[in-house]
Parts: sequence; structure tokens; C-alpha cells
Amino acid sequence: MSNNITMDLDQLLQAEHELDLILSELQDNEKEARSLYEKLNTWKGQSADKLRIKVEVFFYQLDTRTQLLLKQKQEMLDAIQRIKDADGIIK
Repeated sequence: MSNNITMDLDQLLQAEHELDLILSELQDNEKEARSLYEKLNTWKGQSADKLRIKVEVFFYQLDTRTQLLLKQKQEMLDAIQRIKDADGIIK
């Protein structure tokens, strides 16, 4: 059983690392997108208004999905801790 737990723990730790990389890249991309969005404020007219609304919806959806990833990361961290506790591994 201990070998299975170790393998699962290693997989979860790798997944956590990969998720951290994804979240970091998302944050970097969001910063760049927000910087570009600020330039959109100088645009005038109906087309600019429509584009602003689309970009705002995008940011809302991005935030929602990022929050979901953070929640899943916390669940993963909880699972890692449960496996460590079950296997007697100290933090």
C-alpha cells in the first residue's frame, strides 16, 4: 500500500507544480491583457464600446476560471496532506 501512496503523492506533487506554473502564466497574461485593455479606453465609438464589453466579459470569465483552479489547487493540497498523514510522512 505504501508504494501506491508514494506514487499517488508524487503524481499529486507534480500536478501541483504544473498547476502553479499554469496559474503563474495566467496571471502574467492577464496583466498584459489588462495593459492592452487600458489602451482601449482611448478608442471612441460604438465598435469600441462593443469591444470593451467583450473584453470585460473575457476578464470576468478568466477570473471565474482562475478561482476554480485555485479551489482545485486547495483540494489537491488537502489530498496531499491526507496522503502524508495516512502514510505517516511529516510535513
